[in-house]
Amino acid sequence: MDYDCLKKIDESADLYELSETDGMKKMMEITFQKVYFSQEIEELEKWSDVGLSGIQLDGNVCQNGRIIYMEFTIKNVSDEEVKYYASNVGLVYMDERENIRQATTDVGYFNYMSEGHDGLLVKIQPGESKEIRIGYFIPEETFEKGKLYIDATMQNPSENEYKVYYSIPDMEK
Repeated sequence: MDYDCLKKIDESADLYELSETDGMKKMMEITFQKVYFSQEIEELEKWSDVGLSGIQLDGNVCQNGRIIYMEFTIKNVSDEEVKYYASNVGLVYMDERENIRQATTDVGYFNYMSEGHDGLLVKIQPGESKEIRIGYFIPEETFEKGKLYIDATMQNPSENEYKVYYSIPDMEK
């Protein structure tokens, strides 16, 4: 991992988008306010079926893993509308060879969740900020793979100068 890409919670980071005419263009700023683990499924009605697959529930309590909830702000710093997908933020871990590997792919919870193809989409106007809250199910065996990090740039190119990772405080189970 390029540790220059590593940020702390409450530290803002710039997010770039590849433009055919302008190359890499700064579009948004992201700031994480809160990241925490829970066994409780909060607001079950806003969880996707895909996000719930594999979860063993006893009421609203997850029996075979943890839920990680992330609360962050996305600010549109461009002069055009931005389409932001909740799946742009993901979880990764570093394997024993220090390669970054994806820990999970399916956003389970999204505070703006809607039906259909664009269920994870929120549109943000120039200068506007949106408070985003997402949740991922993390199976117990994923914790054994290594320390988890938030990848705030899942959809960005893999060049390290544009990647942004966040350490997760208090990652104990």
